[in-house]
Amino acid sequence: MIAQICINYQDANVDKVFDYLVPTHLENSIEIGKRVYVSFGVSNRIVEGLVVGIKQTTDIEINKLKCVLAVIDKFSIVSKEQIELAFSMKNYYALNLGEALSLVIPPFVSSKQIYNICAKKHEENRNLDDDLKKLYESILKKPVSVNSKLVKENKEKITKLFLEGLLEFDLKNFDTRENAEKNLPRVEPEFNLTDEQHKALNSIISAFDEGGYKNILLFGVTGSGKTEVYIRSIQYAIVKGKSVIFMVPEISLTPQMIENVQSRIGNKVLVYHSKMKSIDRLNSWLAARNREAVVVIGPRSAVFAPVKNLGLIIVDEEHEPSYKSEKSPRINAVEVAQMRAKINNIPIILGSATPSIEHYYYAKKGKYSLCILKNRVNKTLPEVLIVDMKKEILEGNKSIFSRLLLSEIENNLKKGDQVLLFLNRRGYSPIVICRECGYVYMCKNCSISLTYHKEGYLKCHYCGYKEEYKGACAKCNSRYVRQYGSGTQKIEEEIKAYFKDARVLRMDSDATSKKDATQQLLKKFREKEADILVGTQMIAKGLHFPDLTLVGVIDADILLNMPDFRSRERTFQLLTQVAGRSGREKPGKVIIQTFNPEDYSIVFASKHDYESFYAQEMKLRKMMEYPPYSYVVNFVTVAREQNMAKRGIEHVYALLKEYEMENDMKIYGPSENPIFKIENQYRYHILVKFKRAGQMISIANLIKERYNYSNASLIIDVNPLDTL
Repeated sequence: MIAQICINYQDANVDKVFDYLVPTHLENSIEIGKRVYVSFGVSNRIVEGLVVGIKQTTDIEINKLKCVLAVIDKFSIVSKEQIELAFSMKNYYALNLGEALSLVIPPFVSSKQIYNICAKKHEENRNLDDDLKKLYESILKKPVSVNSKLVKENKEKITKLFLEGLLEFDLKNFDTRENAEKNLPRVEPEFNLTDEQHKALNSIISAFDEGGYKNILLFGVTGSGKTEVYIRSIQYAIVKGKSVIFMVPEISLTPQMIENVQSRIGNKVLVYHSKMKSIDRLNSWLAARNREAVVVIGPRSAVFAPVKNLGLIIVDEEHEPSYKSEKSPRINAVEVAQMRAKINNIPIILGSATPSIEHYYYAKKGKYSLCILKNRVNKTLPEVLIVDMKKEILEGNKSIFSRLLLSEIENNLKKGDQVLLFLNRRGYSPIVICRECGYVYMCKNCSISLTYHKEGYLKCHYCGYKEEYKGACAKCNSRYVRQYGSGTQKIEEEIKAYFKDARVLRMDSDATSKKDATQQLLKKFREKEADILVGTQMIAKGLHFPDLTLVGVIDADILLNMPDFRSRERTFQLLTQVAGRSGREKPGKVIIQTFNPEDYSIVFASKHDYESFYAQEMKLRKMMEYPPYSYVVNFVTVAREQNMAKRGIEHVYALLKEYEMENDMKIYGPSENPIFKIENQYRYHILVKFKRAGQMISIANLIKERYNYSNASLIIDVNPLDTL
């Protein structure tokens, strides 16, 4: 028997599977997904590896193979399906195997607090010296914690006993029995479906019954009842004996969604995400693995949950950029969910009020099934008004609020209704500029401006650098220093000045940094302990407040000015989503303040007109050969020294040029990244467009394999959501 093993799977530099001979005494205990000890390299050092395959033959001469020394785990910590998913991610995103496997390895592997070391009984007379025999007998009588004093004081002896096959790791109080068939929930439908909902649900059920991999785009306006379609689909899958993964963009902003699902499905629902306490996350992992729960809800990491008998995947708000990881490995959880659905040969529902351009294109082309919910359930969409802030300034209004918005806020407060004020920015003021010499306070680690906070400090929201704000120019010492722009703190302060009796809450990353702060703020607003909620992107989606009838967008132009081809798509999506918070129970209104009132993304968002926006956006995408008319990869080199980062990208450029003639690809760059320096690291990039996905994957992997400039690290970002 031959075991295929990835060595030190947590080491991102490992990119190869090694064949090892399995000794006879380990054949019954070795399995795919278990960790093992093997000797590695010329020095034969003992290292940990993960079994990713088992076969009976190998191309390598048997006498040249090393043997597996010991099996560490009592049970497989990764399933065959998850390993297949890891290999799919490795190929598509040009990852090293170690990077890909690190995504599916359960989080508790690195938490030694929850492991016991147990002794195996043996019949044969092992040749152990007295000290080893005594230690073995002690552990045989009573398993010990990995962190125990006994283990720490006897590391070498413990290792020897592992290599003798006498010890193994086991999770404390772990039970591998499956319990899913007990107490399956039977909850009768609580709502009458609309005709549109019925049609969508029937399409999903048909796809489920037919079997096979299928993408279903559920395109429903805000308030159209997508959640009810999700819940009915989940109920159907459970009755058929299947498990479901339900992905949401941000766990802290979807308590209502979770409550809805749990109240209808019962105790078979669990939440799974990376911010949970270690023990809670372990319990969720075990419940999913043992089928004690058959519905897993969570953000990106939920796509890797160890569910068994998976029958359906749902991705809510599929357009959300938060599904894309900003750090290596740069995977997109929506694409990974599609990979997992394909591996399991099951349908996947992609739901959104503002579908991504690419997914809607595939639906229009017939690659995806399309289900449309055009109408709100028993309610109309809010009225949306655009205010030209250029006119406001010319007419003498120096406030950050338009006169129309102030008037509508006053009317709303008189009626006892609630107001949401949205700004795509945090802090008190975005930049501080000296009006005498033009100096802008910049982060010393990153090439971006510092944000002013009214507590008297300047902060970088990329690396966290802080410095005291002294009110004078750091360059010329002038006192003519001004804070430009409006942050959430500034809006909160000014709105309180206009409406002194109004109760105002602020919700941004600063105000929600403490544990459970988000939930507490939302609870206060839901229970009408506040009249006005001021916030950033986190209040733009997934929230339902019955008495919220006015939404004010303070500056709709911020995303338009981003150096990214998706800037208008992001603007349209964000405005549509935040507008959707208004008028969900009562007639609502939305005021959009902008300096670009004619921009089509703003005009069509105000009309709730996705089709017209899509048509206009596709004209530009086709002209510029951007997705979905191409596949894009961003190659980025990063180094402490600017010249090293530059040399690294020049090396990438030279490699790309070798393939340019034989492939239908276009190379843009090399150039400095729009944000050139982050955390004292310089960044250069090259953007490459490909006509076919196969070409993109092939070239990305070739560049990964051939890049050998050690002074600058290389980031390969497949299908980037931005190029910052």
